[in-house]
Amino acid sequence: MIASESIYRTTDKQSISEGDTFTAEKISRILEFLCDGKWHTLEDIEQNVGLDANHIQLVLKFLGKCGFTSVDEKTKRVILKRPVQTFLVQKSSA
Repeated sequence: MIASESIYRTTDKQSISEGDTFTAEKISRILEFLCDGKWHTLEDIEQNVGLDANHIQLVLKFLGKCGFTSVDEKTKRVILKRPVQTFLVQKSSA
């Protein structure tokens, strides 16, 4: 990956489509993976959730706009913000 390139390789015109029937499942799979509270690269997420890079980038862009994730553009890593992680962990153990 080129150093100046954003983790979000999608264009501003690309977004999660309301007609995408797998959107909730994709978001859920990525959130579940990120719930460990560790920093992850795009490649790490791709290898572990079974989605292609384009779909992951769209979901990460969406989660970022919602304020759910933090991105380290320098290292090209993403992490789930602590309040979101705490909520999801509590929800899954209830």
